[in-house]
Amino acid sequence: PRIVHPVSAGWPYQYFVRHNFTDQTSHSRWFFTALLINVAIALVCIVLALWYLRPKATQRKPSLSLADLLILMAMIAMGLGYWQRQARLVDADRKISERLQTAGQVVRQSYVPKIFEKYFSYSVCSQWTRITSVNLNQPSDEQVAIVSKLPNLRSLRIGGGEYDVAHLRRMPSMRYLQDIRVSGHVLDNEAVLSIANSPMVAQINISNTNCDSAALDQFAQLPQLSRMMALGTTIPYEAWDESPLKSKLSGLVLSRPPSGQGGKLTLSSWPKLRSLTLSSMDQPLNSNPFEITLADMPEMSEFVIDAFQQVDLSLQNIPKLEAIENDYVNLLTRMADNELVSVNLWGRNLKFKNLPHLKSVGMYGGDFQSIQIDGCDGLEYVAVFSN
Repeated sequence: PRIVHPVSAGWPYQYFVRHNFTDQTSHSRWFFTALLINVAIALVCIVLALWYLRPKATQRKPSLSLADLLILMAMIAMGLGYWQRQARLVDADRKISERLQTAGQVVRQSYVPKIFEKYFSYSVCSQWTRITSVNLNQPSDEQVAIVSKLPNLRSLRIGGGEYDVAHLRRMPSMRYLQDIRVSGHVLDNEAVLSIANSPMVAQINISNTNCDSAALDQFAQLPQLSRMMALGTTIPYEAWDESPLKSKLSGLVLSRPPSGQGGKLTLSSWPKLRSLTLSSMDQPLNSNPFEITLADMPEMSEFVIDAFQQVDLSLQNIPKLEAIENDYVNLLTRMADNELVSVNLWGRNLKFKNLPHLKSVGMYGGDFQSIQIDGCDGLEYVAVFSN
């Protein structure tokens, strides 16, 4: 899902932030300390202005008193002080970005009041540049500690690395955070709760972690969660269809079974699921069948299966599905010498019922046993290939 940009109120400090999401829901937060600071600054400016504009005794020649000069200097100093503070923050952000880029990518963006959008030059807007997204691979503990203190993050992605997961407990305090990837690491209960208590998170990637089915119940509490990626976890297949997440998710990426093992996945009545991917990043060919049953998916339009996996596939009542796609991620590194991989579905037993928009099916026939087709009015052909 795309990052939702906020509607904010308050200057120089934001005291109100609201995010309007595509499902017509919103999330709002007030920051009363910022409001009090803004009010204090406004009162000081008003008092200074009133003092400067106060009625004065009639004088033959216009003149500025010492008090008038002090007031003017104070007002100018406030503006310059604010500008210098912004410059220091930008410089600090730039230095942090340089330290983080040794382990990945950093995105910096400028957010300015909309009323000033047409009038501020790039050099002025750059004074509000902040780090909004980080994507780190194998970061150090110091780098994760730095990231956990960045207040403007929209996207936080960390893969692997040796760091203290206690740093992740600050995630609920990140007022803009919507995208989290914490993969390739052992997560304790506090880390899972920290993710679950980040109220605006819409996308989670917990691949190659120790998360189990209990974590799904925690994540189901996230009001905006719509997409999950869980490759290489200990979550059993049956836990997904029993989880309250089935009524929330629009996108799901799961692992297919490890090579040498079979598996069974049944998903039924997921009202919002649009995309399902069953993949692997590193497993070689697996001739042990993966039994997949998908039924009553009114919104599903994308279904992707790892090309290295043999399947027994049953699809029923999926009105928007037009094709079954194969996934070839890391193709060359997963193939043995002189090994061939089919470009088509590696199907054994197939059942298609009430798929009115399914247009075509191409499959490898080396292990093919049976196929049933019913209510697939848009199906133009079924092709079985020998290689």
